Amino acid sequence: MPHDPGKRTKSLHRFNYPGHAHELTFTCNRGLSFLEDPSACDILLTVLSEARKQCPFKLWAYVLMPNHVHLLLWPECLHYDISRIEGSIKGICSKRYRDYLAQNLKSVPQTFMRRIGSRSVFCLWQPGGGYDRNLWKAKAIQHSIAYIEANPVRKGLAATPQSYQWSSAHARATGKGVVPDAFDIPVALLNPRRQSIGKV
Repeated sequence: MPHDPGKRTKSLHRFNYPGHAHELTFTCNRGLSFLEDPSACDILLTVLSEARKQCPFKLWAYVLMPNHVHLLLWPECLHYDISRIEGSIKGICSKRYRDYLAQNLKSVPQTFMRRIGSRSVFCLWQPGGGYDRNLWKAKAIQHSIAYIEANPVRKGLAATPQSYQWSSAHARATGKGVVPDAFDIPVALLNPRRQSIGKV
């Protein structure tokens, strides 16, 4: 069943299994459409490009929707922490976008602020882990790539996956932006450990 990014996940269990890919979804603060700003999208794609070299991971698919993000990535290390990888991407992107707004608007709009105790804190992303689905079968990974890249078409934002600028389908077709890594079937099947979460 496809994930509804508008619903909060109360408890998210992560499985850091070697050979597994991760289909991630995370949402903008309060479900607002902050990613309608091209500058926010540019910053997030830059952070993604940097992260896949530093972590490292293969980036097989992505789409930046107006109020949420879908990613499909495959950690290359035997030992990794998917929560840390996602948290780093979200945290760095949030900080850079906050700095961008402060520099260009002279003040940060209140729509980004969230009360945490007695403090008012900038929040680009909805608190919580979002959605994380482990995948290890080639068919399931191919289905996930197609599902992620078709999001803009299903939402009426583009006629084809390739025509939506903020997506791996567009980057793959045009060679512009953050071009996704090619999905090589054998690499996804490297010593996977089976488990029930996210089984397709």
